[in-house]
Amino acid sequence: ASALENAEATTGRLRAQLEAASADVQVAAGTVDRQEEFLDRHNVRAPFAGVIVAKNAQAGEIISPAAGGGEFTRTGVATLVDMDSLEVEVDVNEGQIADVFPGQEAVIVLDSYSDWEIPGEVIAIIPTANRSSATIKVRVGFKVRDQRILPEMAAKVTFDRTDQT
Repeated sequence: ASALENAEATTGRLRAQLEAASADVQVAAGTVDRQEEFLDRHNVRAPFAGVIVAKNAQAGEIISPAAGGGEFTRTGVATLVDMDSLEVEVDVNEGQIADVFPGQEAVIVLDSYSDWEIPGEVIAIIPTANRSSATIKVRVGFKVRDQRILPEMAAKVTFDRTDQT
């Protein structure tokens, strides 16, 4: 009878330990879920794949997804560039804008590679003029992609005047 009583007590004690351990597992799983959510809220995601060209915030700085956070709040962590969408913005004199049209062939020469003529095409003519310089902005896209073409490089554009219809 004594051995039966001891076995029942041991079984009860072990059952209680098992229930406590199961509760601890549930608490730990909840903690893991909360920590994963915490980490997920602190990941920075980009809206597109690209190359970071400038780091705008340092570790420990406060950042915000919108402006107006105060003088010590940054609105961006980094500047990201889609290298496949690089283009040239060129100012065209008002007197010559009639000779430029969307789809027009162009030749782009980067100041860094003055002997390399890159084929391009007029993407758009921005429908507003700059009064002070009497120019109109024209966006010209590269027809050839190359890793030597970098953001903010100086370039000259020559428009092909023979293909206007």
